[in-house]
Amino acid sequence: MKSIHPARLRIIPTSRGPGFRHRQWLLGALLCAIATPAFADIFNVNTGTDAVQDPAITDHCAAQGDTSHCTLRAAIKVGNTRAGAHTINISVPLITVINGGLPTLMATFIVNGNHATIDGNGHGCFDLTDSGTANLNHSDGATGSQLLNLVIGHCSGAGISANGHDYVFTGNFIGMACQDLAGTRKAADFDHFSYEQRP
Repeated sequence: MKSIHPARLRIIPTSRGPGFRHRQWLLGALLCAIATPAFADIFNVNTGTDAVQDPAITDHCAAQGDTSHCTLRAAIKVGNTRAGAHTINISVPLITVINGGLPTLMATFIVNGNHATIDGNGHGCFDLTDSGTANLNHSDGATGSQLLNLVIGHCSGAGISANGHDYVFTGNFIGMACQDLAGTRKAADFDHFSYEQRP
């Protein structure tokens, strides 16, 4: 009867020295981390009001006067001042812009509109630029941002104005009056889309 012996681990020496595969894996992980934008913050817009970001709060979205709520204006404003790329989730059906144009997006954002209506109310709506604050990793501004499933109307100028590259605008209705989708047959205020690609 043969006895069973435990298997032994065999280490095959390589000419590249010990720890080569570990260093190779670490280098690959670092390269992936550099190439992929880090999504730093998630802002959940839970009010249709248009309050600015509370200047005393810099680590999360908080509307001035009611810091338990996050407005679209506050989410953009605080996102522009924080490192990395950000996600804005809109969970209200209507946002009415009343405090002047929305802030320019100067960082990478994914805006999940969830079919919310952005009523520009005669003010500027979405403006994306390819320049931002370099020490926050925003040297390319809003490049690579995504605006998804929004109904944008009543803006002064373009509903979405963007310069730069690698933007994704999907599922949006631009230039429709808020009531148009409800079938009131009100004439649409034909806003437009403006895009400029820079090399």
